[in-house]
Amino acid sequence: MIRPLNRTGTYRTYSMADGLAGMRIEHIAEDSEGCVWFATWDNGVSRFDGNEFQNFTKQDGLIDDRTYFVTQDSQNRLWFGTANGVCWYDGSRFHHLKDDGIAGRDVRCIYEDNEGRVWFGGTRTLGLEFPRFDGVFRAWDSSP
Repeated sequence: MIRPLNRTGTYRTYSMADGLAGMRIEHIAEDSEGCVWFATWDNGVSRFDGNEFQNFTKQDGLIDDRTYFVTQDSQNRLWFGTANGVCWYDGSRFHHLKDDGIAGRDVRCIYEDNEGRVWFGGTRTLGLEFPRFDGVFRAWDSSP
């Protein structure tokens, strides 16, 4: 049975005036510390700790400011799918995946399977299988 939501709580709207990097949000994820990450269409990502926003862009090491997806894996790495490939954040700096399979590609979805492999999917990288990262990078291209 589906129960109705309790709508008596307090709601707050955030905008760029509050520190959010951009208003077009592509994806939202919560990390293991309870911070909420917002992937924006053209202004990088925002991290919200419940009090204030911290923003990250290409100038901070993000691979592209157009971000589509953010997720945290079982090793506490934050992965970002962008219009220009994939990068991950270790809490202090960004690491880019530089290879001929995913670099420069549009990545819109990231998933970790129950074997700890991280899979990526997006424009021209979707096919029967996805590129994956498990220490060794492999990529499959669905383009003709």
